[in-house]
Amino acid sequence: MTMETGTRNKSLIACILDAYRCLWHFRLQHILVSLFAFLPFCLAGYLGYLDPLLTTGNSRTHVPEGFQLAFILMMITTFVWLVPSVILWHRLFLLGPEHLLRRRLWPLITRSFHFSIKILVFLGVLLIILFLLSSGVLMLLNQIALERQGSVDAIGIVELTVYLTAAGILGLLALAIGLRLSLSFSAQSIGKKLSFRSSWDLTRTLTGHMLLGLLLGLVLPVTVVVALHWFFVWLWGLNIFSALSEGRYGIFLLIFALSPLLSLPLAYFCSQTSVFYRNCGACDYQEPS
Repeated sequence: MTMETGTRNKSLIACILDAYRCLWHFRLQHILVSLFAFLPFCLAGYLGYLDPLLTTGNSRTHVPEGFQLAFILMMITTFVWLVPSVILWHRLFLLGPEHLLRRRLWPLITRSFHFSIKILVFLGVLLIILFLLSSGVLMLLNQIALERQGSVDAIGIVELTVYLTAAGILGLLALAIGLRLSLSFSAQSIGKKLSFRSSWDLTRTLTGHMLLGLLLGLVLPVTVVVALHWFFVWLWGLNIFSALSEGRYGIFLLIFALSPLLSLPLAYFCSQTSVFYRNCGACDYQEPS
């Protein structure tokens, strides 16, 4: 598959279609990466190691035995394990299947480590921004409460509206910042260096383009996952979430088998950010000395 570079002026629809084409072209490799991403979680759940965390206990006041260990294992098999999985998706979409895996696993481990450090730095900066904005929202709510002391219902409706609006704005802001900095994560995945500052400069004036492209493109993958869930509910009365809480071990085999479909939103996200990486000229960009 030919990877074009330097096509910064591509239309919004063209970028979305490029991401879909990339995902479809590497569909077989996507299946392998999806199985790799879901294997630790499904294996730990099938063997019963996640029971204290996932299953509903008889007591609501006591922590189940082994809860802490199950929580740590849950974090390792999901959020921590997602880092090498995302790296593999980016390598697939940017370099092709011949560079997906190497015989030596050490480069994947070191890149996962550096990738995680960048994520922590990004989250730290993002939390500071969100804290400042949240403080402004709370000050606004306090001012509204002082002005409408006589109407409790009005205060409740206004507070709910402000909270939902603020949550939506903060979510979009966090996603926009993440997309502006995503070139740095894509570069890290393929063994290149690209600072947050350079990623921010390369995506200047493209914030709305990237944000809208990702949100529109995610509609189809998210619809597939939701439709798949409701299909099992309608056909067999099987709710995946309730089955997990009931401790039904067979559900982990089903999740593992459906992982190529369940992972479509994340895979599309990696495909779309890979398209942004190429279109913004990051492939040929050299960090200033």
